[in-house]
Amino acid sequence: MYDQILLAALLQTDPQTKPVDLAAEVSRCATIESATERLRCFDALAARPTPPSPVATAVTPTPAPAPDWQVPLERWGFMANRPTLKLTPYKLNYILPASYNDTRNEAAWQELHPGENIDDVEVKFQLSAQVKIWDNIYQGNGDLWLAYSQLSFWQMYNSDSSSPFRETNYEPEAYVAWAMDREFPGMTGRMLKVGFVHQSNGRSKPLSRSWNRVYAAVAAERGNFALQLKPWYRLPEGKDNPDIADYLGYGELDLYYTRGNHLFHVLWRNNLDIEGNRGAIQLDWGFPIHKGLKGYVQYFNGYGESLLDYNVSSNRIGLGFMLTDWL
Repeated sequence: MYDQILLAALLQTDPQTKPVDLAAEVSRCATIESATERLRCFDALAARPTPPSPVATAVTPTPAPAPDWQVPLERWGFMANRPTLKLTPYKLNYILPASYNDTRNEAAWQELHPGENIDDVEVKFQLSAQVKIWDNIYQGNGDLWLAYSQLSFWQMYNSDSSSPFRETNYEPEAYVAWAMDREFPGMTGRMLKVGFVHQSNGRSKPLSRSWNRVYAAVAAERGNFALQLKPWYRLPEGKDNPDIADYLGYGELDLYYTRGNHLFHVLWRNNLDIEGNRGAIQLDWGFPIHKGLKGYVQYFNGYGESLLDYNVSSNRIGLGFMLTDWL
């Protein structure tokens, strides 16, 4: 009888069997009269492996995929610790193969191509790059940058005039930018910079256009919204387009907003003159097409789309592609 009890106890040690009530087994062993058999029973209980307790597995939530674009202020060059003397994008690089303007500057075109017509559909594109030449100027902050931007308007589809470039603006620039972390009402200031910029169209008189400016800019953000306010002062120079500030104003405001993988941008300029108010607005929409390919829609209305047309209002809409992300 005791052998059967001991055999049953030993069989319970199989890890595949269902665990039994330990208290009941101890009571059962205590009732065995033979000291030898009773000890064997207790030894058998002590040798039985304790079934593993179930361990709760921590579930790590899968983070939501990040959008292709972030608010530009998270990626300003001066905050990215980029190496010096390395070329990187500056302004938006894009191409608009289909760009329609229903307010063409015919007078300027006739100066270049007497008796020929200007097409209302042309190619518009911008190329822009920068390079940091001095990192952390003072106490670990402040970077010196050189930049160059080029904006072109190409009469690609105007075969009657041999498809010339109607206008190209050249814009070298130098600026110093400081990272900041300062709370403003409802927003956080992220960047302050001051700079000098020259802009010209490289033409001879009477179509020569150029001006020099110094500017200061401050940028702030809140969530997926960002803005940059950039007032400027025109430096006295030459006699080209002396009234350009009456049309392009004394600064500009940029607004950025991201939603998912879509980015929206508004640029606004104004001369702040009540009696002779002039300015411009540009609306931009960037959106994903396939993998790394990004589409781009641009609408411009107002003065100063190009230097040649600084005093002629343009109304243009274009469709094309972003070559680099916004910075």
